[in-house]
Amino acid sequence: MTGLTPLTFEARLDLLSRLVPLGDGFFEHAERMKAAGFTSFVPIMEFDESFCETAEERELSRSVTIEVAKERIGNFEPHPYLRDEPGPGYQSALLQRLRALRAERGNSFESYDRSKRWLIELDPVRYRIVEMIYTRNDELAARRAPFDEAHARLRREEIERCTTALSLAAADSGGARRKVCGSVLAQSSEALGFQATNKAAARSGLLVEKALAGGWALVWSVDLVNLRRPTGERPQDRIGYLDIALDLAPCSHLSPPRERTIVDAPLRIGYNYAAPIDRAEWRYGTFRSLPELETLLRAHAAVYAMLHERIERAMTDGLLAALRSTRPG
Repeated sequence: MTGLTPLTFEARLDLLSRLVPLGDGFFEHAERMKAAGFTSFVPIMEFDESFCETAEERELSRSVTIEVAKERIGNFEPHPYLRDEPGPGYQSALLQRLRALRAERGNSFESYDRSKRWLIELDPVRYRIVEMIYTRNDELAARRAPFDEAHARLRREEIERCTTALSLAAADSGGARRKVCGSVLAQSSEALGFQATNKAAARSGLLVEKALAGGWALVWSVDLVNLRRPTGERPQDRIGYLDIALDLAPCSHLSPPRERTIVDAPLRIGYNYAAPIDRAEWRYGTFRSLPELETLLRAHAAVYAMLHERIERAMTDGLLAALRSTRPG
């Protein structure tokens, strides 16, 4: 592709390695989210930490959370942290030690008893939660009920704070969802230097971009298929899915190749692992209304605003290094 610096496998790993320190600030970013008015994740953390039996376990669990975030940020997606061997990028010394201890117990990822899924968990908190899912799910649901209620209340408060005419003025539909995503992302990221992508890119879900160096840009995208296809028959069960992603990708004005190769393929930026924003249950990935969709988008935008200077500096420095390595002599 004319005007595009190719990114080798090694260059991509270098770029991801520059982002790994973002994971160290996981709990700091959680506090900053709360200060920005996003608090519905708090009951999730409180529920998880209610399984800690000692202060030492709580400290270990938090350390595992941070190291999992760093391994996920510093490796190609998807990277399941539970596997026996980490990916080719960042390798956590703590998680490697816990993997080794697990193997000594006879519960390696490859050989554990599949009917006892909790045996491969590295975090003592997750170990207890997953064990209850498999063996005492009714008891777990009862224990979780007050946290569910607190989460629902805080999500309603988030929606009240975040909703604007963008989502209040339209009836829910696939087209309205697409428009809310484009409008909120454009509005939230304009001050950070993002612009709308060209029409061809926008039709595929690539919504806004910011050029960095070597023909590459940071690009926000949304999976339009999941966005437009809610599940469930009853109105209260019609859940939509916000699969939002930040990629380092070729600028949209560059003609895409017929067959994308590793040197010009997008590179996923795992910003969502550096804070309690991941698309897991209870968090910021499912919605039941346009106002809730707008709230989720603003939560992701708020997290990116916390991290943007570090992400953009790391990516620009890495791209410039890759550009220098491709020059003759």
